[in-house]
Amino acid sequence: MYLRYPDRSHSVTRLTDLIWLRMPKQFSLRTVLLVTAFVAIGCLLAIGWRESILGRTHYSRRLENHIEQLRVRKPANLTPAQWECMVDWTRNLHGNSLIAFQTTTSEIATFESIVEERLSGNVDATTIEWVWDAYADVCPGGQDYQRFRTMVNEALVALKSPTLLDPPTGSAGTRSSEPRHAEVVGGVATGGD
Repeated sequence: MYLRYPDRSHSVTRLTDLIWLRMPKQFSLRTVLLVTAFVAIGCLLAIGWRESILGRTHYSRRLENHIEQLRVRKPANLTPAQWECMVDWTRNLHGNSLIAFQTTTSEIATFESIVEERLSGNVDATTIEWVWDAYADVCPGGQDYQRFRTMVNEALVALKSPTLLDPPTGSAGTRSSEPRHAEVVGGVATGGD
């Protein structure tokens, strides 16, 4: 097939010839600099987004994994149902605190390493309390979620747990080393101490 251009006296036989005739023969320095600037800005934005959002999400998922690993590390003084209740509520704390969106990447990375170190040893009800207090200290969502401690304790009382969560202290470093013990009255556990 032959295409004829009114301003040209020759015929174009291939599509590449058609494209080549319409493309500019050279780029100006201004065009090259603009394209380079847009590519550089795009790369910087992509790297920044990755480091910010993906980094925080990475550490948030690691925190979630640490909490999930508590399920198989039940202390001897709690029944499986009591321990599951504590771990489930702590997982809810993690999910509802929105830690990945209320901290910087360095803050959540530091927090994750502290939690990992704390959870690497023996765990019990005081460990769960420490995690709750730590979340309250690291992000506003963790502080807001502290209001559910009463619901955790109600569930633990229903399960006749020997320990309950203390009211929030506001500082993970000043947590008492002794868990709050439930008082058994008439065969039913209540908030003792």
